[in-house]
Amino acid sequence: MLCLARTLALSPDVILLDEPTSALDPDTTDHIESLMRELSERMTVLIVTHNLAQASRISDNVLFLMKGSVVEAASARTFFHDPADERSRAYVSGRIG
Repeated sequence: MLCLARTLALSPDVILLDEPTSALDPDTTDHIESLMRELSERMTVLIVTHNLAQASRISDNVLFLMKGSVVEAASARTFFHDPADERSRAYVSGRIG
């Protein structure tokens, strides 16, 4: 939280959070996700995560990367419910990853 507070003091237009809730308990994760939603109303918030449930809960848009290449860019709703690429479908369904 201290790193986030220091970043917000600079009034950025964009913040990037890498696995922001990794190894946190569910209550703290919920608090951080709520904060990310609030922040996204006034700035762009990018998160890097392997947590599909979290990405589904808090994302507006998804950029899915595999082996260093963009596989799919879509709204979160489309990506999680009707992905266009077979690799995305495999990842979302749990067949790979």
